[in-house]
Amino acid sequence: MAAAPDGEPLKADLLIGFAFRRDFFPDKEGRDSLIKVPGGQLFEEKKAYCRRRSDDRKVVGMTKGSGRKAKAVGINHVALEVEDIDEAIEFYGKFLDFEIKSRNANLAFIYFGDQFINFTRGRRQEPDGGRHIGIAVDDKELVRETLDGMGVELIDSRFLDFLDPWGNRVEITTYTNIQFSKSPGVLRGMGLSHLEKSKEALAELRERGMAPD
Repeated sequence: MAAAPDGEPLKADLLIGFAFRRDFFPDKEGRDSLIKVPGGQLFEEKKAYCRRRSDDRKVVGMTKGSGRKAKAVGINHVALEVEDIDEAIEFYGKFLDFEIKSRNANLAFIYFGDQFINFTRGRRQEPDGGRHIGIAVDDKELVRETLDGMGVELIDSRFLDFLDPWGNRVEITTYTNIQFSKSPGVLRGMGLSHLEKSKEALAELRERGMAPD
């Protein structure tokens, strides 16, 4: 694994994003292809066809109901239950850079710009199945390389999913390739002003009237 000038291992910069789960992908030629879905079931061609990736992001409906409602703006934070706070910070800190704003024996808050993950003690449930969080980073392949060096087994190498030591399922995705966007000010404060969205991500944002000026 590469090293930074100070000799410390390189780690991906952390942004948070809840990646839209795509169980089906087009192949390199753009044709619909079949892949394994969570749970291990493989759809046969005669029984099911895959949707193209772009179709997964089309708005198919809106909430209904009378009366005024608050508008959901975004995800401020996620709480992950772990058994040991120090061990959680050590584990995630091996492959992600983040700020630790507060910590004690029962909880910790790790920040990445204007969002954070709250580690809290007390996980008792079984390891996650399909439930997961998506973390967007500046360098997905660096995370893959680091996890491999740590001996972390991937659940789905296509999506770069894995379970942390306490059973929380995490998906790593590339910030520049998804719609989720940090404001220029937040990126600047994180030292990530150089990140630019891919043409595909910009097209998806433009289709929804959300492309940057």
